[in-house]
Amino acid sequence: MPTQEERLNTLEYDLKPYKTETIKDYGAMAIEMTIVKGLTEDAVKWLTSLKVQIERVDTHLDAMDAHLTRLDRVENLLAQIFARRPETPGNTSLSKQLFLQGNRKPPHSWDSIRHELRNEILMGE
Repeated sequence: MPTQEERLNTLEYDLKPYKTETIKDYGAMAIEMTIVKGLTEDAVKWLTSLKVQIERVDTHLDAMDAHLTRLDRVENLLAQIFARRPETPGNTSLSKQLFLQGNRKPPHSWDSIRHELRNEILMGE
């Protein structure tokens, strides 16, 4: 059986390479943790930026939804106006033609259409 002195020698000298290796491994692990920390911080910044952009898009979509709701009300109003107006055969108004056809780009300027719609509404009342 080895003596106390031999056992201490074994611990001091034979384990020295393991200590050196452990210190190197701790250093490598510290470097890798620093890299992971940097990547995580970059990912958090990127996600924050993405969140801001999504909120901006959501705000724009809400505004568009409000406009579409308003357009639906206008369409319903036009449908009610057209339903109340007597129609003579072969004499369908431009606004009703556009409404029924779903034409988004009328052949006339918007000012002339606005003027014609105003006249039709006044004549219908």
